[in-house]
Amino acid sequence: GRLRQGPDRSVPGWDSAKARTIFASMLDETDDGIGAVVAGNDAIAGSVIAVLRERGLHRIPIAGQDATIAGLRHVLSGDQCMTVLKSPRLEAAAAAAAALRLFRGRKAGSRTLVAETVGARRVPATLLRPVTITRSTIARVLRDGSVTRARLCAGRYAALCDRAGV
Repeated sequence: GRLRQGPDRSVPGWDSAKARTIFASMLDETDDGIGAVVAGNDAIAGSVIAVLRERGLHRIPIAGQDATIAGLRHVLSGDQCMTVLKSPRLEAAAAAAAALRLFRGRKAGSRTLVAETVGARRVPATLLRPVTITRSTIARVLRDGSVTRARLCAGRYAALCDRAGV
């Protein structure tokens, strides 16, 4: 098949209430013709899911990121096809190692250079590998320690966790 990119909007301040309004207007512009959504984070993905439910529209692939409890629960329920885990544990370890090197008067240690989002400089960066989380890989978030089973699988989510092998 062919992929046709639909409307592309940013959400000021990553505000999920604004995301609802923005996504609703995107649906209006396309006569409800949006077939998939890549959201900037799980909260925005949740806003998209809420608008689709309000309008009684079918489920479409929705991707978010940050592997939040809400995002993971949407993945478990099938409302969101994936989220992205960026391990806080690994990010903290990398930041601490760089801080120690700087404290000791050495360079932060990264040989990777990335372009600034504003400006023309290339700056050193430590790039960690993000992990795609789907229903079949959701246990990875628990192994990482980012989320506990007790928090994720509380209440009505217990059965969904059991079905997913979490």
